[in-house]
Amino acid sequence: MGRRGSVTVFFSLILSLLITLVVSCFWSAQMAAARVQIANGAEIGLYSLFAQYDSELLETYNLFYLEGGFGQGELNMGKVYDTVASYMEPVLHQNYQNLQIESGGITGYRLATDNHGESFRQQAAAYMRETLGAQGIQLLLDKVERGSEDVQEQQNTKENALQGNSMEDYDRALSEAAESSEESEGVVEVEPGGEVQEVTPPVENPIDTIRSIQQMGILELVLADPSSVSPKTADISSLVSNRSLQQGMGIFEGQESESAATENLLFQEYILRQVGNFRRPAQSGQLEYLCEYIIGKNGSDVENLKAVANRLLLIREGINFVYLLGDAPKRAQAASMATAISSALLIPMASGIVEMVLLGCWAYGESILDVRELFAGGKIPLMKNDANWQLSLENLGQLLQRMDTDRRDDAQGMDYEDYLRVLLYLEEQQTKTMKCLDAFELTVRGTQGHEQFRMDSCLDALEVSIDVNANNRKTFCVTRQYRYR
Repeated sequence: MGRRGSVTVFFSLILSLLITLVVSCFWSAQMAAARVQIANGAEIGLYSLFAQYDSELLETYNLFYLEGGFGQGELNMGKVYDTVASYMEPVLHQNYQNLQIESGGITGYRLATDNHGESFRQQAAAYMRETLGAQGIQLLLDKVERGSEDVQEQQNTKENALQGNSMEDYDRALSEAAESSEESEGVVEVEPGGEVQEVTPPVENPIDTIRSIQQMGILELVLADPSSVSPKTADISSLVSNRSLQQGMGIFEGQESESAATENLLFQEYILRQVGNFRRPAQSGQLEYLCEYIIGKNGSDVENLKAVANRLLLIREGINFVYLLGDAPKRAQAASMATAISSALLIPMASGIVEMVLLGCWAYGESILDVRELFAGGKIPLMKNDANWQLSLENLGQLLQRMDTDRRDDAQGMDYEDYLRVLLYLEEQQTKTMKCLDAFELTVRGTQGHEQFRMDSCLDALEVSIDVNANNRKTFCVTRQYRYR
């Protein structure tokens, strides 16, 4: 009996150890399964939340953002967290596990407007990178950088050449001549035989004509039908660039960026393709010329178009003026006319000033034809030569009558959108980004159900931390992060 009893005790001890081991393994497996199930639940909750991206932004602008205001404007992070938790619940109740959410919260999120629209700019650049490819990006970069450098160089050359030879200097010379002679309006000569005749200026002075034209409205000069311009206006005081913005929290590293120049190029190309302009108006929204809004920054399509037209005219003036300075035959024509005009006006010592003013007026007249052709849908080369110059000096005084007969399209030139590309490239990056977000708000708010839409309520990244009790034994804390790109 003693021996049997000792064997029974031995096996009882072994069996208890085995049972303890089996129970421990079962409990450990159960906890491991619970941990995986909780992690999966958190990921499914985030995926399900971000699957509710704003369809209007995706369809219209190829952007992935979750509208965190849920149609009410102001960001509602409580509802964002509740949405994640609600999608977690079904996962937690599977596999006979007793998993209960104890507490949790959002530990970080990023908005479209954070850091001056960094995530928005990165999404836009990523989209264009996929669309254009490496070769297309390089070709575009070379084209825009070269064009922008030429514009700035020609403008500086023009300003330097006009130092001391401006319209103000021309007026001053006329005023001094009038003060020094009582006969400044004409010269009286006595011919042989005693007859007296008044001598009129031997050549028409186009400077006064151009001065009068410069007082006209810019759209009257560059558009065949100014009444066709969109009359739409919008209140821009409450848009992204003009209001205090909601801020995200936490640190989210963005995707690896291109160089600053390349990202700027990709972003502006995205703007040109995604928002409307004069040649390709937006079909919905409070403004039609959104690209012009980004440049002009006014709440009126008319005012924004005026701002762009004036910028284009200034660019073309600088380029055309520098070309005239370097073209010997045209420079000789201007010098000859300047001599005749200055003699007729009794200011022969100011012939140099008259010549520069005359060249400026000639460049202005040519530029009116250039910009008018661009708005009509034609192309104008960035740099002019003798073959594609349009306006003769003799016809400068009849500019208004010849605006549609002398101008011509150049198939090898740049069209209106190409010039917009240069203007956008010259805009400061931060301002350009926020004005583009303004344009998006103006468009999206025009669609049903989006009247309160705000870009600073749009999330593209979120991090949640949730405590879940597993089978009344252990509490697991799971932290998960998700972002669109």
